Amino acid sequence: MIIAYLRVSTGKQNLGNQMEEIKKFAIEKGFVIDRWIKETVSGKTDRKERKLGRALSRMKKGDTMIVTEVSRLSRSLTDIMTIMGMCLKKGINIYTTKER
Repeated sequence: MIIAYLRVSTGKQNLGNQMEEIKKFAIEKGFVIDRWIKETVSGKTDRKERKLGRALSRMKKGDTMIVTEVSRLSRSLTDIMTIMGMCLKKGINIYTTKER
């Protein structure tokens, strides 16, 4: 399964740019996105309380998550490292469109 994760912090921000960037990246890589997860929530909010946490808990080895940049996962470097470590342990692939 390939999941695209988009997050903005406030309702005044727009998910459109992230969506277009991920679509373009997916086409370049030949990926078909199975599910789009869109959130308007602060990156400081615990991942377990966000759609991100629920998605990660359901993902399995070989699944893929695409984000525009790692900062979309969380505001805290410690939390980003925890999320990436969890994905590594579960065998989940993470792609960022900006860092490639």
